[in-house]
Amino acid sequence: MKLIVKALAVTLALLSPALSFAQSASGPLTRAQVQNEQARLEQVGYYRPSKQNYPDDIQSAEAKLATLTTVTKATDPAVSAQNSR
Repeated sequence: MKLIVKALAVTLALLSPALSFAQSASGPLTRAQVQNEQARLEQVGYYRPSKQNYPDDIQSAEAKLATLTTVTKATDPAVSAQNSR
């Protein structure tokens, strides 16, 4: 019984660093992707962050952008057709 517990502890200790460094499948963002996202956020009213309201401002702009994207996908047949490819 003690051997199983020790083996499990060693296995978890060896696996935890590998799992903690998991990255997304898409990889790092390119400069163009970041600039595109910034432009889209500015279109929904986000400009420059103030230190006092930064988290609220960016979260609000991201929520507006997500809503706009969802509505566009649902109402625009061209976007729906393009995304289904």
